[in-house]
Amino acid sequence: MVVQVETGETWTFKEMDEYSNQVANFLLKQGFRKGDVIALFMVNQPKFIGIMLGMAKVGVTGALINTNLNAEPLEESVRVAKSKACIFNAELGEGLKSLATSGKFGPDFRFFVSDLSRHFNEFGEDFDLGLSDSPKTPLSVSETKNLHWTDNLIYIYTSGTTGLPKPAYGDHSRYILGSSLGIHGIGISSSDRIYCTLPLYHSSGQWMALGVTILSGATLLLRSKFSATHFWKDCVQYEATCAQYIGEMCRFLLGTPKCDEESRHQVKFMFGVGLGRQIWPEFVKRFKIPKIVEMYGSTEGTVGVMNIRNKEGSIGFISQLFDVMPFGLIKVDKTGEPIRSSKTGLCIRCGPHEAGELVGKVRDDDRGGPDKFKAYVGKTEETSKKMLKNIWKKGDVGFRTGDILDRTGDTFRWRGENVSTAEVESIISKLIGHQEVAVYGVEIPGTEGKAGMAAIHDPYGTVELKPLEEAMRKRLPKYAQPLFIRILKDLDLTGTYKLMKKGLKSEGYDVTQIKDAIYFRNSSKFSYKLLDTDTWLQLQTGALASKLYQPE
Repeated sequence: MVVQVETGETWTFKEMDEYSNQVANFLLKQGFRKGDVIALFMVNQPKFIGIMLGMAKVGVTGALINTNLNAEPLEESVRVAKSKACIFNAELGEGLKSLATSGKFGPDFRFFVSDLSRHFNEFGEDFDLGLSDSPKTPLSVSETKNLHWTDNLIYIYTSGTTGLPKPAYGDHSRYILGSSLGIHGIGISSSDRIYCTLPLYHSSGQWMALGVTILSGATLLLRSKFSATHFWKDCVQYEATCAQYIGEMCRFLLGTPKCDEESRHQVKFMFGVGLGRQIWPEFVKRFKIPKIVEMYGSTEGTVGVMNIRNKEGSIGFISQLFDVMPFGLIKVDKTGEPIRSSKTGLCIRCGPHEAGELVGKVRDDDRGGPDKFKAYVGKTEETSKKMLKNIWKKGDVGFRTGDILDRTGDTFRWRGENVSTAEVESIISKLIGHQEVAVYGVEIPGTEGKAGMAAIHDPYGTVELKPLEEAMRKRLPKYAQPLFIRILKDLDLTGTYKLMKKGLKSEGYDVTQIKDAIYFRNSSKFSYKLLDTDTWLQLQTGALASKLYQPE
């Protein structure tokens, strides 16, 4: 069963199956066949699920487009997937309008609009009208006999924080295996009611909410987008037994005023990624969550781990007694290159309590196997960059995650020390009432490494820099205290509620281009002062390089 929590609209599995049959029959009638790609540009709703499943019954791949995109990223997302059509919500039509009328996708490209009568009538064929006379009966055996579980089911895009969104392959087998972790790892059963506010265009929402619902027979409680003020109210009203999270969402929830529902819910466990150990105990205690299942994985990767022991701060474990896992941690140098044995030329495994890069072996049956592995659609160079050979034995092939797993996240070096952005973000966020923070390194001419900069979302001007500065001196070592603080009035988030660091990094502290207030702490003042053009010019010429330091 699927329930839209904003409206109470409920779909049974039978109704979803019949609707998806209508979609499949309609797509066949329109000339779509196995191997075609259709972009799906829709908010969370039962129709999203039914359309995606209908595509799967035909063998059409659904390219799941981030609904926050517009302009070039939206165009690239549709184009790189080689989509032949786009099905979209009427409420999202404005973002597509310029692309639809430009003819950039060619004369044969088709747009189908859902909920046309309620919101939008400027362009696109009426998808709902087309389904109205489409039969609810399943496709015949002859129409489905060529489908295989290694066929593409969906393309899921990376977040785009390191460039334009890249679609990653997702076949039926990977979807089923990934979703089965929710049953055999987390313990979700048919009696559970899963509350999901994560977007269905994201792998977490797909595998660990929708996929688990399909495999287990559970009930999916679906909200179109995350709302901190409605989270616990929804859980109480719809009797949720478990809920998904992203670490950023947990911080948002901690930042809300206390409400009666946060202690009356029936949530037995929550599962997700990115719950930092700094807020983990506070989150569990305040919201009375008996169990947290923290996970690690990537949309395009070959490895995933899960903390099934409810151990605070952990994302899972790798056995030190039995070498049975097709993944492991390898030692890397400061540049991120693997450290290899001088005798064997193979990578060196990390020992207990040692941080290293997580690498997963490529199976023979995984997306083309070791020789033809396909991680990204139409991005063979991007895939090649992450491939690694001769890991634990001659000839084996693996896919690099790029993550150094002690879960410290991104790092930069300042004054000869490594600064973990995730750790600093978590501490600063807690000091200012769990508001959103992004920490990153910026270059200052004449200095070694990168100086710390924190971008703080403060739309109402509630953050006081003096108390924050004093608190940071007590909580952070001097090399980890940011030299720059940028106050953001407007918030630019990814689909999973993370600040878009790429843009912040590229903008740096250039006050001649940035409208936000930027504060700087120099050698003669202990307090943050508004960065003006004169001081910015001195930084750019290296005039202040020798004076910069981090106060105690």
